[in-house]
Amino acid sequence: MSILQRQDSIPVNLARRCYRTVRWGYRQTRALKNRMLNLVDCPLIILIYHRVTELPVDPEMIAVTPEHFRQQMDYLKKRHPVLGFNDDWSGVTEPSVVITFDDGYADNVQNALPVLEEMQIPATFFVSSGYLDGQTEFWWHRLEMVLLRAGDFPDLFTLYDRRYGGRWETSTAEQRQLLYGELSQRMRKLDPGRQEEWLGQ
Repeated sequence: MSILQRQDSIPVNLARRCYRTVRWGYRQTRALKNRMLNLVDCPLIILIYHRVTELPVDPEMIAVTPEHFRQQMDYLKKRHPVLGFNDDWSGVTEPSVVITFDDGYADNVQNALPVLEEMQIPATFFVSSGYLDGQTEFWWHRLEMVLLRAGDFPDLFTLYDRRYGGRWETSTAEQRQLLYGELSQRMRKLDPGRQEEWLGQ
């Protein structure tokens, strides 16, 4: 290596060392800042589960298998305080977790509750009381049953709606999966009456 090449590489090496030192200093400062904030306002994470079951199709990605749920609860129990939803959180001094369940699926009681009771982990279940009679499915399940089931479908689907109307190809499973994604995103913004109108088409 010539003297000229060595002189050219010195600024590059110096720049690399400076960058690594600054990056290390930044990470240390950020970690210290987070530790200081945690002393003042300790982080509390509320985990929201929906389903604890094995589903053949889960387009909404709301399910965790019973095996994974057990592993997750074991991990949390060993590493963090798990608090109840109605507990007094004002005295929390270390990162903590609260477990909740939304929508009141039957598998919460069948698959999740035995694990929670065995591990003595508190949890809160929020039940959608309008669905307790068992006669009505959630709209996203009904949409899934219409679009993602096996069977013959027309080549095109036309949605008649003054704001979101359109036409979609539906002859393949991939096309119907895309349609499911689009419609489910749009249906979240609708009131129940319009959701029913869409499902009726």
